[in-house]
Parts: sequence; structure tokens; C-alpha cells
Amino acid sequence: SEEACGLYPSYDSLVSFSPFEVDDSVIEHFARGAVRFELQAFVAHTSSSYTLGRTSIPLAVMLDCTPEDPNPMVAGTLFFASASDERLQIASVQYKARLRASILPAVRSYASRRAPIAAIAPGAGARAHASLMNTVNVLLVRVGSVSGLVSMRGAPEELRPYVSWEFPGHREHFSKTAAGPNCQFEDNSRTVLRVDADFCRWVESSGGLQFLVFDAAASQVGATEDQLGLLGEVRVPLLQLLASPHAHISGNFALRRGPIVQDAPCVGTIEISIRWQDASSVVLADAGPSASVLNADHRGAALLTEEQYQITWHRIQRRL
Repeated sequence: SEEACGLYPSYDSLVSFSPFEVDDSVIEHFARGAVRFELQAFVAHTSSSYTLGRTSIPLAVMLDCTPEDPNPMVAGTLFFASASDERLQIASVQYKARLRASILPAVRSYASRRAPIAAIAPGAGARAHASLMNTVNVLLVRVGSVSGLVSMRGAPEELRPYVSWEFPGHREHFSKTAAGPNCQFEDNSRTVLRVDADFCRWVESSGGLQFLVFDAAASQVGATEDQLGLLGEVRVPLLQLLASPHAHISGNFALRRGPIVQDAPCVGTIEISIRWQDASSVVLADAGPSASVLNADHRGAALLTEEQYQITWHRIQRRL
């Protein structure tokens, strides 16, 4: 972008990428890739720069096109995470992104040649649903709250817990930092995942998605669990997600320290919800006659489903 000064700089910069041919490899790259941003500061009258923060936009949102909106404008606000501590948000920037021409025909052609089939991942016994296998989907993870945390040092009120989790090949996600042994997070994250043989194998063999609860008030000097401030952890099995695109994992899970075994002492609970985003708003969805939620309620007075509501609300926000 252009350079700007002060704590509230105005850029108004247009960044254009060279023309490229949209083929299968480009669509697959959009489904998994991202545009990454770095916020840099320069010392006056020198060329030395310092990276203050980083953020990114998943390119998958550019594939959410329908006949009613063949070339959508994606707009919003990005929040930069500190380069030294990804849990800290240090700045925000408003952005708009759009392709020069619609790629709806290419996406339709790609989807029609990729008819999903039920499959069993080689080397793994997990069966993926026909509409999930070999497709790109968005997984929604919500951490609602933690309760009953046990402090290893000091009073429980002095705890400053935060939660982290990570999918293979993706950046680790950190929640905000809260206070006390019982606290609300209401942290919602979206991860674009390709459900293929490797993913099925990981779901079956990993034991589940690992959630770690740390104490930000710990000294974090050393490599032991106590020195790192680990308060508890849990693995949430994900095999249920492969059974259906509408599968929903939700509940309060026991946190334990050390080896995660059934008889290990419970050191608190964590509220977690995991589900797939509705297929019609996920990248590479089949753009058939009923693909658009704009037509979802035209046959009668039926209420929108939760998935249709979320898609509609997302598109309303995109236009505001």
C-alpha cells in the first residue's frame, strides 16, 4: 500500500494482481489459500522497517458466487495480531476485495466434474459422507466458557485463562484472555478444511481436536507444564463429523492435566461446539437451481433453517 503517518493512517490504496487463467489448480488454491497482510512501521528518514502485526483473508470467500450474485464484493474489517504475541490485537484495517470478472462458470464446471462419492480413506477406517469426501468445507468451532478451573499457584481469582487449538497445516488459534476460574469466551472460529484421505486418517488416529487452557498470568519461564501455565486440556473426538454434513458436536468436556486418561483428576470443564458450515455457503458448492438462499423460501411460508439464516445474514453484512 501507500505509506501513511500517525495512529489513524488513511491509505485508500488499490492493489491489483496480474491477469491469470482460472483453471482447476487456481480454484483449488482459492479454496485453501489466503491473502496475507503485514503491518510495517518505518523509522523516519530511513529504509528500515519493522513488522508490527499480521493478518489474512481466506481466498475461499471469493468462491461464494451464485447466479444472483456472480461476482460478489467481499468487504469487512481485518484485525492485526501482534508479531510478538498473536493473542494481542494491535490494529484494524477496512478492506474490499473483488475479482475483475466472474468465475462462476469455472466454479460450476469444476463442481460438476467432481461428483462427490462415498469413500473410505486408505489406511483409515473412517467413512466420510458422500457430500463431504474430497470437498472443501468450513468447520465452525465455538468455545463458550470454562468453569471450575484449578489454580496451581495463588488464588483462583488471579487466573487469566485463554484457550488454544490447532488443525494440522493451519495456524494455531488463540481465544481472548479472560479472568478467574469461571469465565465466558464466546470465541467463534472458521477453518477451511479439505476432507480427503489425509484428513480422515488424522480424525481417526489423532484422538480428537486438542484444546489447551493456559494461564496468561504464569511466568512462562521454562518448558514444564507448570512453567508454561497449562491449566488443563481435552481432546474432542471428531469422527461424528464425517458421518454427515449436518453433524454437530456440542457439550461440556472435562479438562485434565498430564496424560489424558479417564481416571485423571478433573481440573475444570470447557463448553465446546463444533459443526460444519452449511454446504450452500461453502466454497465449491454445487451451483444448481436451488443453490441460492435467495430462492430458499419462495415456495411457501416455511421458516428459514438455521443454515439458510446464517448464509443470508452473512450476505446482508457483506452488502452493508
